[in-house]
Amino acid sequence: MKIIIVGDVIEDNYYFCRDYKEIDESINKASKLEREVFSLGAAGNVANTITSLLMEENVDILFFTSCNATTQSKILALPRIEYNKHPTIKRDRFYFNDQLRFRIDKFDDLYLNVEVNHKQLTECISSNDIIVISDYRKGFLNAEDVKKIVAIGNKNKCKIFVDTIELDDCYNGCTYLQVNAKTFNRYLEYDTDSKLEAKILYVAQKFNFNLIVTNSSDNIIYTDRKNVYSKKFYVPKQFKCSIGAGDVFLSGLAIAAYRNKKSIHDYVESADRYATMSTTFIGTTQLVNNKMQDKIALTTKL
Repeated sequence: MKIIIVGDVIEDNYYFCRDYKEIDESINKASKLEREVFSLGAAGNVANTITSLLMEENVDILFFTSCNATTQSKILALPRIEYNKHPTIKRDRFYFNDQLRFRIDKFDDLYLNVEVNHKQLTECISSNDIIVISDYRKGFLNAEDVKKIVAIGNKNKCKIFVDTIELDDCYNGCTYLQVNAKTFNRYLEYDTDSKLEAKILYVAQKFNFNLIVTNSSDNIIYTDRKNVYSKKFYVPKQFKCSIGAGDVFLSGLAIAAYRNKKSIHDYVESADRYATMSTTFIGTTQLVNNKMQDKIALTTKL
């Protein structure tokens, strides 16, 4: 069994400032910052999280993405990285007293138009693999790419997990699709009469996947295409930041599959617990295998 991760990478830069009054877009990093933290978002965060948490396991993890040399050097040792020389999307976040004050997005409107090496990807996929697609719609994947990956995965009886910012039929037939409530409501904005649970069941049955909708302020609503369930998020007392939690949630779903969990409730529980731990840090701080596993074990058995 292999875990194959496919998707866009975003560079996340965190700047922690001494004085809120000094924060502006032309900030002098040398004199006005206490510290800087560089990490990876989107599929980069997913790849690093899964790799870190399964570091001691005998599992092959492959990562297909497109990134520049600096970003590539920050991805944990994973084989078969697609390499292209182009600007990687960057997000600069400025903090004062551990509170996010503002964010500057660089190249956010950049559409990369990168061609996925389907031949190489197809050769890597084998029976019962786990495929994780983190699709931020920045150009590494298009709808036809996703359809091909899902079709190959289903042919090989793989479990396919998707996190996306746009709902459409290219994800038809994946195993689990994760989306936030804002994205989901945008897809069915014309339907103002039906209850949210009914909409979720309709979409899951239409596209033939188990659907998980996360509402950052409240709960998780999910369906196995037969019934709709709801659970409250775990909110730790030491909560600091939800940035990157969606990536870690997706990682938790993949790890549940690797652990051979059966029930959709077990998948959601695993994902929620890992995502909860990530919110006790600022941004996409890497979950470290031993230390974080020990903390999670105190609250639940995964």
